[in-house]
Amino acid sequence: MAYNFKDKEEVELFLKNLGIEYRFGCFSEKKPEVCHLLGDYEESVNSNFKSAFKIYKNNCDTNDHAHSCYKAGGYFMQGKGIPKIDDSKAIDYLEKGCNLGNARACYRGATLIAYGPDKLRDYNQGLEMFDKACSAEIADACFALNTFYLFGSKDHNVAKDSAKAAQYATRGCELNHLGCCSNLSQMYRRGDGVHKDQKLADRFMLKAKDIERQESTTIDFELGLRSGSS
Repeated sequence: MAYNFKDKEEVELFLKNLGIEYRFGCFSEKKPEVCHLLGDYEESVNSNFKSAFKIYKNNCDTNDHAHSCYKAGGYFMQGKGIPKIDDSKAIDYLEKGCNLGNARACYRGATLIAYGPDKLRDYNQGLEMFDKACSAEIADACFALNTFYLFGSKDHNVAKDSAKAAQYATRGCELNHLGCCSNLSQMYRRGDGVHKDQKLADRFMLKAKDIERQESTTIDFELGLRSGSS
């Protein structure tokens, strides 16, 4: 059946039929990927966060669906669809999503361990999750590890390790992270964790400046679009 998406009634009919289709695929055919779509449907179409949370959580618990684990962890983290925030549960679900291959779950869980309330978990667990996220090309995770090892943390028993810091800065710079390229430039300039090399220092600083220009252009472009649409 073809729908006219300019017609409000046909849009409503389409969404209703989509919900029926997702429910059948999830509850009757037991398809994990469709259950996740049903959770998304409850969240975005019906704004029924309590229902969405139950679907995501069950799909994680029962079907080991990595993206649903990520979503359930986010709900625990925000207190969304549940009575209150539960950071410990959030980490449990984000860690499971991470172990099942969801890089965003790795990054979000690591961030909660690193910057959330003290003593949620062993800090090393957060570093391991950041490492998985960095390996999966989440540049912000590489930057977090670069800064942790660049300075160390006595409070969390993380020793300064300039060589590791340089490795993560290199990885993050390869992923076009401004902070990583800038830090890597300074490390080559000083010979901190790498051999001193002014040419490489200059090269990475030029790359950092180029990324900064690109990001500034993107922001200006987006602001222009918003201004033009108002």
